[in-house]
Amino acid sequence: MGKYVPLKFLFNEELAEKMADSICKHDPTFSKRNFVSSVTCKVENLELKHRIEVIADELHNALQKDFNAAIHILLKTLGPENTTEVGTFTCMK
Repeated sequence: MGKYVPLKFLFNEELAEKMADSICKHDPTFSKRNFVSSVTCKVENLELKHRIEVIADELHNALQKDFNAAIHILLKTLGPENTTEVGTFTCMK
């Protein structure tokens, strides 16, 4: 069995880099360096909820687009729907 890692530690620099890489594929004006460094310096001593808030706030700041344009970019970063699994949200259809 693997080592236990608190969920809050998954919301870190590595996640910010992965998110930024995905966004940059669809928005060449997105500043990966600024986003990652801002998230990294702010989340270190925070708990889960506050880490998520920081990432959301920094996404808002970095995208600098109206809501519809930002959502359009973020939706493009999602992978295809997993239709072979059943989960909390897939069984609600």
